[in-house]
Amino acid sequence: MRFSGRVVLVTGGTSGIGLAAARAFLEEGARVAIVGRRADRGRVAVRTLRRVSEDVRFLRGDVSRSADVRRLVGSVLRASGGIDVLFNNAGVYLQKPVQATTEREWDRQLAVNLKGYFLMAREVVSAMRRRGGGSIVNNCSISAHVGIAGEAAYAASKAGALLLTKVLAVELARYGIRVNSVSPGVIRTDMYDEWLRDQPDPRAAERAEIARHPLGRLGTPEDVVRAVLFLASDDAAFITGADLPVDGGYLAP
Repeated sequence: MRFSGRVVLVTGGTSGIGLAAARAFLEEGARVAIVGRRADRGRVAVRTLRRVSEDVRFLRGDVSRSADVRRLVGSVLRASGGIDVLFNNAGVYLQKPVQATTEREWDRQLAVNLKGYFLMAREVVSAMRRRGGGSIVNNCSISAHVGIAGEAAYAASKAGALLLTKVLAVELARYGIRVNSVSPGVIRTDMYDEWLRDQPDPRAAERAEIARHPLGRLGTPEDVVRAVLFLASDDAAFITGADLPVDGGYLAP
């Protein structure tokens, strides 16, 4: 029960890695608020999570909008009195060659995957300082580390999030706020399934993705979540500014 009595805010918490993280934080005693853009998904997620604990609520909002972020964080503070952990997880994915990527698509990738992390982190700092410290974990990607064809906008957003993690770690250390990130490999989520369905030969595409991971399989949301909870917990009390690859060895070669 590493998070007993602590308040955790998870963005993109209605599916995939975010939903798995919310469940794991609840199992370890936290009070959890999940953020998402769709109320229908939020209702389903809360029903699922309340099988674990009643200490969960859904907040609808878009992390790329500063007014939404202020409202979301304010709602958590009014309900719970503070915030101890922020898991910046909300994200969108685009795979297109540079020449086919529109300006609107580029802006949306950076707005959610990078600006959203900045806005959320900026908004929770004051609350964490009042608590005497806290932990922020950003969900980055192997795409922040290597060039993958078709991921110009996505990779740029994730690389920005990786360096944002390091800058925040340096700036916020004096307040007892630790900031770290995880870089997942290919993880079996709804986002991955959607990408796979769009491939000309899904079976061949999946075999190729698996082959890029030396451990010989794709990751699960739970693989990522175990790393997130470690970085967010006191087990990582002397770790800040670090990025932990959860990638089955993808970045090792």
